[in-house]
Order: sequence, then structure tokens, then C-alpha cells
Amino acid sequence: MLLGGSGFFGSAIAEALRARGIEARTPSHAQVDVEKSDALQSSLHPGDVVIDAAGPFHQRTTTLLEVAIKRGFDVIDLSDNLDYALMVHAMDERLKAADVRVFTSCSAVSAVTAAAVRTSDIRQPIGVSVCLLPASRHTASSGTAASLLRSLSRPILELRDGHLTAATGWSRSRVFRLAQGGREVRGYLAESADAVTLPRAWPSLRDVEFFVDTQVFGLNRTVAMALRLPGSGRMLEYLALLGLPLARLAGSRFGGYIIEVVAGDSRVAKTALVARRGSYLTAVLPATLTARSLAGGDSPPPGVVPADRHCDPDELFVELRKLEVEIHQY
Repeated sequence: MLLGGSGFFGSAIAEALRARGIEARTPSHAQVDVEKSDALQSSLHPGDVVIDAAGPFHQRTTTLLEVAIKRGFDVIDLSDNLDYALMVHAMDERLKAADVRVFTSCSAVSAVTAAAVRTSDIRQPIGVSVCLLPASRHTASSGTAASLLRSLSRPILELRDGHLTAATGWSRSRVFRLAQGGREVRGYLAESADAVTLPRAWPSLRDVEFFVDTQVFGLNRTVAMALRLPGSGRMLEYLALLGLPLARLAGSRFGGYIIEVVAGDSRVAKTALVARRGSYLTAVLPATLTARSLAGGDSPPPGVVPADRHCDPDELFVELRKLEVEIHQY
């Protein structure tokens, strides 16, 4: 069952499943509303595999998971939202007792990040930094704009010195270097579920940072300057309205992720996943592979499944390369 199947990422998952011989049921929002318990209970059944692509997750409750506990089905979600990740992890013991598996943030955040950490030579990382490079010409939407605005209009949380710590979105930036050609990109601080999900897989982590380069000419610095002005909230809303058509017209077709993993002895292992087109497939492939595995009878221990156990990282990277995603580890 694919919830949110008519959306951008939901449609991509439906197509990816179909290419692998799986035809998902894709009810409309009118048929199955993820926030209406009665509709969910009448549509979902014990043993189902449910892919949840019905964002925006910052507006979601755990209604679907409550129904999963009652009915006995597994859930895979594409959330990248930290607050939602906290709510899911708080249900871990109840999910275990109900023999239900939940794969939260089974997307670029956090499954792909976790795969990069696992395939590095660092077994006990103390730090992870991620820079998202969205192919903004293709992925710009009201949902992505709302997510960005939310990270700028209130304090965000990041993992610092082993604790979730309040910070201001876009308040600092740093440069990341791609492997090919030595190209540099500058990402700006944003919030991510990685701050919650990755330490569950690697308790040694002390710092987790997430940065975004909008890849729209001039937009990064414009947002950074707007935040320094009085009445920045209204200014940001205006920028979002202006930025959407600008991104669709002049944003980058190139997209990807850069993940840096830091060891206790200061070694740094880097992974870059980049694509000239179709980079959004990096975000949908983990859920696709996980759903296929569950439908085929794989049954990991119940509860909130750690991000590094969502899917096999070697298989994930092989499948991504088939989709012309370049993967560089350096």
C-alpha cells in the first residue's frame, strides 16, 4: 500500500516498484486520509507493507502508527522531519510489543546517509556532516518551500556534543568539496532527522550537522541577508513565493548529497552521490528496496528499525549506479 502515491516522490516510488515487478495499491487522499483512524483501519490489514509518502511530515501526527499497532502492519516512511522522528522513536517499545516494524526516514535522510557511514572505514564515528544539493529545477514545490521556511522561522535542533541543541537555521555555512573536479559548494545550516536517527545506529556520534545549498543562483545569500533584517518572517515568505518559479526556471538540474564521516582520530571519510538528472531517485530508492524486501518475506526485529538496517548498502549503491547516480568515496 502506497500512501501519497499521487505526489512527486510517491509517483516515483510507484514507478520504481513497478519496474521491479510490484504493483502497489495507491488510494487517493479522499479514499485514505493518513490522519483519519477509521479510514486507515478499514483500508489496511495485518501483514500489509505500507509506504508512507504522504507529507508534509512536520504537520503529521502518529495516527498511522497507532493503527499499525492495532492492525499489525509494517510502515516505511520518507520523512526527513526531526520532530516526526522523535515521535516515532518514542513509540519504539509499543511497536516492539505489537510485532510491528517501522522504517522511519527511509530516504536520502537517513537511509542513504547511514549507508555512506556503514560503507566507510570508520566504525565508531564521532561526527557526520551532510550537504544536500537539490536538483531544484525538478524538485521545487510548495512543500519543499514550506519545509525551508519552517527551518528558518523558528529555532532548529542539531546534535552538538551528544545533545540536541537549539540553533538558528541558516546561521552558519561551510564549504564542501566534491570529488570530481574539486568543485566546491557552500551549504547553509538546516534541520534534519539525521540528528535523531543516526545516533540510534551509532551511539559514538557526538555531532550531526545538515546543510543545504538551494542551487538557485543568489538565493542562499539572499536568504542569509534577509534573516538579519527586521520583519524577516514576511521577507522570507516573499522570497519563497519568488524562489519557486525562479528555481523551476533557473535552478540546477544537477543534484546530490555529500556526506562526511569523522573518526575519533580526526580521519574523515567522504561520500558524494551526484546525478546530472534524476537525482531525486536517490531519495526514493531506499523505500523501494525495503518494501520489496519486506514483501518478499524479510522480517527484521520489530520496533523502530535503525537507519543503517533499512536496506543493504552495497545493493543500494549498485541500484543507484544503474540509475546513473555517480558515487564517489574519497
